[in-house]
Amino acid sequence: MIKSSKPRIQRLFRMTAPLHIARRFLNAHIDKKLKEKLGIKRRTVTVVQGDSVKVVSGSHKGQEGKVVLLNVKKGRVAIDSISSKTMRGKESHPMIGVGNLSITELNLADKWRAEKLKVKQHAPSKQAMAAKGEGAALPPKAVGAGSATAMEDK
Repeated sequence: MIKSSKPRIQRLFRMTAPLHIARRFLNAHIDKKLKEKLGIKRRTVTVVQGDSVKVVSGSHKGQEGKVVLLNVKKGRVAIDSISSKTMRGKESHPMIGVGNLSITELNLADKWRAEKLKVKQHAPSKQAMAAKGEGAALPPKAVGAGSATAMEDK
């Protein structure tokens, strides 16, 4: 991505990067407990709206909340639980740099994101399903138009 070893050129690249490349700069560390729980081996993940994060450094250190707004160009995030009042009495969310955050819960509503992170899906075991009475009485699913169950329905 950045080919130069000169800091001046690296800063210039980050400041003038197009948004589809600048999006890659919005990575935050994953909490150790979350990594173990989901079986993720990566150190960082791109922050998206709906992720739960914890501020690990700065003036809001220790506060947690969900991401409500992302500023891709500046590399900053607004969190719902952190707010301040303006001079006119309006409430606003201060923007916090992603380097000061740690992700405590991932928003896995996007199946593509879950697949890309290779998150372990916690499916109920066969014993648990049998105890509830699920799965045993279900007929086999039709795989395609030429399957035996699809032919019987016609």
